[in-house]
Amino acid sequence: MAEKKIYESCRRLLTLCANCKPEEKILIVTDEECMEIGMALWDAAEEFPNKSLILMPTRKMHGEEPTDLVAAAMMEADVIFRATKFSLSHSFARRRACENGARDLNCCDYSIEMLEKGGLYNDFEGESKRFVDQIAKGFAGDNAATPGYAAGDRQNIRRISHSVVTIGWCS
Repeated sequence: MAEKKIYESCRRLLTLCANCKPEEKILIVTDEECMEIGMALWDAAEEFPNKSLILMPTRKMHGEEPTDLVAAAMMEADVIFRATKFSLSHSFARRRACENGARDLNCCDYSIEMLEKGGLYNDFEGESKRFVDQIAKGFAGDNAATPGYAAGDRQNIRRISHSVVTIGWCS
């Protein structure tokens, strides 16, 4: 039963969160400590013929650059899954790959337990999508919103990406 849940979670990452298409080049980057997650993604990507998995040594800290070979592979990918102990989100390799058009999913420090239950089982296309769509309307045509709270506190929120994503989120 657990293996089926893990497979279903990885399929959700591929099809719902990343919206992968069969013709896209999918890259799964993993390291020694997260290889089980990387392999689970690989198994779930069986319907995607242009997939590659690359294993690199575990980085020492968040933001450390991947190996040159991984960075080169990221530049060629349409979709990148990063199942690594430490995040590559702030690396130049990740930034350049995204500037080159890649979609990037950070699965840093994921655990098998996270694939068995939790955020990936959210109803991204139902109630949650309606909630996110409503928030996105607040940003329509602008880059900032200032929500008010009952106690009168105000908080400024800035849109830091090029557009507001309304498909959902993954934990």
